[in-house]
Amino acid sequence: MNIESGFWKIDLKCDNKVICQDIIRQLSFEEKWKSTEAVKVTIYHDLQINIKIDFLRKASKLVLTNKIRVDNLDFVAEYYSDNEKYSIIYGTFALVTFNINEIRVIYNATQLFDIYHPIYIPYLFCTSVLYEICSIKKFLVIHASCIVGAKGGILFSGSKGSGKSTLALGLALSRKYRYISDDKLIFNNNKGIVFAFPDVIRLSGDMRGHLLKERRTSDKKFRGKYTLNSLELPVEKILIASPRILFFPHIDEKVEKKFDSEKISSAQALERILEHRIVAFESDWEVFQEQILSLITSTSCFSLFMGTDVDYNLERLDAFVNQTLGD
Repeated sequence: MNIESGFWKIDLKCDNKVICQDIIRQLSFEEKWKSTEAVKVTIYHDLQINIKIDFLRKASKLVLTNKIRVDNLDFVAEYYSDNEKYSIIYGTFALVTFNINEIRVIYNATQLFDIYHPIYIPYLFCTSVLYEICSIKKFLVIHASCIVGAKGGILFSGSKGSGKSTLALGLALSRKYRYISDDKLIFNNNKGIVFAFPDVIRLSGDMRGHLLKERRTSDKKFRGKYTLNSLELPVEKILIASPRILFFPHIDEKVEKKFDSEKISSAQALERILEHRIVAFESDWEVFQEQILSLITSTSCFSLFMGTDVDYNLERLDAFVNQTLGD
């Protein structure tokens, strides 16, 4: 099965019809862009997965671990590297091995379907790994959402709960900005553009009800939040943008209406991006720093200090963007 997903041409082989259909739905993008990279994806179950996991742990170097809680299940995602080969172990239910040309997923069928989510699991198996491959290929992957106005891209960078997803989605849904990404962006230093793959959106019940006014009965919860495919959002989507503004939002939970901005230096912006790194396998430090500085110098960087009133924040932010880019 061949899939064109913006930047990628993907040759998919999967031994489970449900997983295959969900991955196709996750990766397929309506807008066509010249696909320049090809990757082979093979997904299959194996009763000997625990033996393969044990062997990998002994043979490869552990890079980092990430604790994940899914409903009542806790597991640790482990990231390993061995020369130009990379691996992610998701508890005891999946092993993902990859290089710049190929992704192989081995899963434990019994355990996988105990926690299976039709959007999030395909994201873990393919989309999140594509971001890792981009980083290995020396693209900058940043923790940011992005929308596009008449004069270029507006980025929001920060940790979970900083407001970046709410601002990007809110402006795309209510102010006719075009939408690129909710959580991760890739910066092409040579072309001066950002782009992203179809993403997973995770919203609390209150925010889901506020941003998506119509009733959505199809959304399912995963890790305590409603999870949906970004391709299902009722917004105009776009694949690439030239970044113009980079915001670092902060929410003051004690105040309802508040909106202040502060222009920050390149050094401050660099420090804040480094605080919220999003991939396990990064370029060497010199390349990484050069890419961030290239992004920062191509944008105007601001800190935003806001209260909890979403509509007020969106109204003030829209006016601020128009004024800033109109100068």
